[in-house]
Amino acid sequence: MNCEGIILQVFTSLPYFYTMPLLLQNDVSDKTKIAIWKIEESAEWFRSQLILDERENALIDSIKHPQRKLHWLSSRVLLRRLMNTNEFIHLESDENGKPRIHNFPVNISI
Repeated sequence: MNCEGIILQVFTSLPYFYTMPLLLQNDVSDKTKIAIWKIEESAEWFRSQLILDERENALIDSIKHPQRKLHWLSSRVLLRRLMNTNEFIHLESDENGKPRIHNFPVNISI
């Protein structure tokens, strides 16, 4: 299986405007990308950019800390942009807590 690698890093600031300033996007190799963006959007905006299943919606609703919720949502939007897809991304943590995408042949680090 041919796998790509994606490394995400998200920095938070106070949301004030609906833009997504990408601070860094670099192709480390032909199969590895790294990206960092500064969060300036609201959790509601990020949620509107995603296709979420019932389990993910329940998980987001259960996250009480606003910063944690923002990080969860923003990392998925950045992942979507890096993968250049509008399809549902089935992302779950494995038994060791490592994020794993089930429906795309990629490896990620968040």
